Amino acid sequence: MKSGYLLYLYNCIKQYGLVHLKKKIIHLIKYSHFILLWDIFFILLMVRCGTYEERRGYLPDEYYYHQSRPIPIMGRGRASVDQLIQFFSATRKQFDYRYVQNVARTFVQESNIEGVNSDVAFCQMCIETNYLRFGGQVQQSQNNFCGLGATDGGSRGESFESIRLGVRAHIQHLKAYASTKPLNRKTVDPRFDRVKRGSIVTVQDLAGTWATDPQYGHKIAQKLYELNQYF
Repeated sequence: MKSGYLLYLYNCIKQYGLVHLKKKIIHLIKYSHFILLWDIFFILLMVRCGTYEERRGYLPDEYYYHQSRPIPIMGRGRASVDQLIQFFSATRKQFDYRYVQNVARTFVQESNIEGVNSDVAFCQMCIETNYLRFGGQVQQSQNNFCGLGATDGGSRGESFESIRLGVRAHIQHLKAYASTKPLNRKTVDPRFDRVKRGSIVTVQDLAGTWATDPQYGHKIAQKLYELNQYF
């Protein structure tokens, strides 16, 4: 079994405790990922001692290479601000560099504060805003980078006074889903308390919860896969 799945299960244990290990193992078996007794032993060993990647706070280098691999929402992103901009520019050729730089920098900063993977949050933003083109229900002036409050019924969603507050709300909403730990900053996400804390662990699980699109999580995973080439 590859280290990515082990790290995934380890993060589940660390976040939710051993009680939830059985549930996560069953989930992996359901999708044809085989669990060996040695793997379980190794997971418990990591819980006791930790791993090099976990101590650093990063996922392994190859972690995004396989789109089907469960990708934890919590953790530390690998991409720098410059790498995020390079990734962004590969799809959108013409853009306001200072604006995108500010957005990317803010995503990295706010994600690090709350322990959310900034790579995940930035890739999700690219999907939600069509690479900051907006133009749908949510407008650029709203500083809403994740479609927060926007619905299929036509609601425009929430608005925020600044880029930083909009990004912070996005990160806090991800943490609401993916963690039971308290926020490290004052709550600015108006929908934070509407979420069942810790109910979603991985990017793939965002489908059907954050968005109705059943492929939503896999689309974010695809963006993370594309981001790999800029590390």
